[in-house]
Parts: sequence; C-alpha cells; structure tokens
Amino acid sequence: MGKPLGIGKIFLCFCLLSILGWLMVYSASTYQLLQQGAHPTTLLIKQGVIMLISWGLMGLIFRVKLSFLFNQKLAGMLVVLSLLLLLFVRLPVFGVSVNGAQRWISIFGLQFQPSELGNFALIYYLSCYFGKNPQPSTKQQKMIPWLLLGALCLLILLQPKVGGAILIFVVGSVMIFSSTIPASFSLLACGCGLILTAIASKLVLFLGSKHYLPHFFTHVYNRLLVLKNPFDFFHDQGFQPAMAYLAIHNGGFFGTGLANGKVAKGGLPESDTDFIFAIIVEELGVVGGFVILFLLFFLAASIIRASCKLKNHGYGLFLLGVGTWLMVQTAINLGGVLGLMPMTGMPLPFVSYGGTSYLIFSVALAIVMKIIVTERQECFIAKKTCQSSHEL
Repeated sequence: MGKPLGIGKIFLCFCLLSILGWLMVYSASTYQLLQQGAHPTTLLIKQGVIMLISWGLMGLIFRVKLSFLFNQKLAGMLVVLSLLLLLFVRLPVFGVSVNGAQRWISIFGLQFQPSELGNFALIYYLSCYFGKNPQPSTKQQKMIPWLLLGALCLLILLQPKVGGAILIFVVGSVMIFSSTIPASFSLLACGCGLILTAIASKLVLFLGSKHYLPHFFTHVYNRLLVLKNPFDFFHDQGFQPAMAYLAIHNGGFFGTGLANGKVAKGGLPESDTDFIFAIIVEELGVVGGFVILFLLFFLAASIIRASCKLKNHGYGLFLLGVGTWLMVQTAINLGGVLGLMPMTGMPLPFVSYGGTSYLIFSVALAIVMKIIVTERQECFIAKKTCQSSHEL
C-alpha cells in the first residue's frame, strides 16, 4: 500500500496560496477603497485578521484527537445547523440580499454564507456516516445520504445559487459513489438528480422568456442570457464578465505588474472576490494565473491521492470529499471568469477575499493534515512493532 503522502507539499501550497491571495486582495481593492474614501489597506487588514484566526483554529485542531473529531452525533448536529442557517437565509430578519441573490445571513453584524458551511457539513457527515456504516444494507441506510444531499441542494438552489448547488451535488455524489453503496442504486439516484436538474434549467429559460419566472430566479435567467455574449449587455448584466475578458486580454504573458491593472481601477465589481482571477491574470499575466491554478489543482490532487492510501474508510472519504470540493469550486470559479458558465458567486479557494470561505477551507485542510499525520504515525508504530517481533 505504501506510505500516505506527507503534509509538507500540502502545507506549502496552502501557505503560498494564502500569501499570494492576500497580496492580490490588496492590489484588487486599493483603488476602489480610495474612491470610497476608505483606507487602502482596509481589506488587507481584514483578510489578515481572518487568516490569523484560521491559522489559530488549525493549530487547535491538531491538538484534538481524530476519535473526537469524527463523531457522527457531532456531524449530525453540524448538518442540522447548516440546514437551519440555509432556511434562515430566506427570512428578512437574517437574510441579506446582494446583487439580486439572498445568500448571506447576518447575525450581530457579522455576515457569512451558510452554503459554505453546508459543503463542509456534508463532507464531514458522509465521512462519519460511511465510516460507521461502510456497507449500508437497508433501503433507509442507502437513502439517508441522498436525501440529505437533495435537501442541501434544494435550499442552496433557492437562494438562488446554481453554482453552489452544482458544487455540493458533485461533491456529495462522488463521495456516495466512492462508498460501498451498490453502483446500480447510486447511478439511479444520480441519474434522477441530473434529469431533474436539466428539467429545472429548461423550465427557468422557458418561464423567463415568457415573463412567468418567479422574481428570485430572474437573477439566474439574466446570467444565462448574458453568457452568450456579455458585450451585448455591457451596460447592464454583462458588465462584470466583459470587464473580466478585458482584464485577461490586457495581462498578456507576464502582466502589467502588481497594482498596475487598469480594469480594477475601471470599477470591476467583485474584483477582490469572484473575479479576482481576472485581476491576477491582468497584473501577473498568464504565467501568474497558471501558477495559482497549478497550486490549487496540485493541492486538490495531492489530497485525493492521499485519500487512496488511507486504511480507515471514513478518513479516506473525508480527504476525497475535500479534494473534490477544492477542485470543483476552482473549476466553477474559473469557468465563470472565462465565460464558460454563469458566474454564481463562487470564490477562488484561499485566494479570494472572504472570511467564510477561507476559514472553512482552512479548517477542512487542517483535518486533512491531521489525518495524514496520524496515519503516518500509526504506520511507523506498526512497522516498529513488526520489527521488534521479528527480532524476538
């Protein structure tokens, strides 16, 4: 079986992405903050504080035993909390609407996206569930993962956040397929989900063209129209993707230089969050963009590779889920910036500005590294025990 992958490369990728992201948040936000009369280092300081808090939590996680972390009751409580927060998003008291989508929740002045917690909660719960029930036999045991996945997808879709629903559906499906549930049963459930998704997409387009679409889905319909040619809607819904195209075009091979990008100064909305990759390419060029993507996909691939070498089924499934989550979210963000799919508010992991995303990804990565270190220690102890027995 061989030794599991060490955490050196994983930790190095995390540090490089965090530092590069921190610098790019500063570069992308400086000009707009000056226009608003704020200090140019406002977001730099906020992101730095978020990073320090996240690193502190990562240190605490390393001190906790895995037997305590992987507790199905604790995972169930986190899933229930995620579902409740996703429901609270729809309430005017808690929900905050931005750009036509109600995805944020505000409690005591702090805003965060419950969908980010939902991704982690699903991965955490499924890894605990299948770790305890590696071979679910009854129909109820087989249905629980799919019902949970369906509930989370539906609540995220109603925000509306199509990209978030796709993300959690793909991650959950990969984890369930990789468990010991019979392939025929999983394929049937997954096929039904894909058919329903396709029908829902066609229904949105049809109702939107007839002006029968409910108001909270108009946002999705408009973005699908813009996707064809954003320059036709440059002064309306197409402004963001069109400006992202211009930023990528301006960057060339080596870029215009850090903080010298014209598009960030031209008022590209969400330049430090959803569209930060466009600013990276403009200022650091195709080379800089390639470095960021290489680090992200190498990190995801390393985690997935390590998942294949773990003896514990639940731990391996957790690593598979985190690696898939990281890879799919990166692909969705990149697809939105490049105009391959509608942009649906999906940050670039560890790079975009945002407390919720960075914090939760950091916690997930800390658990990943904790699992790998524990596995290596157990392999080392087992090897020493085996050598001692042979010597006797």
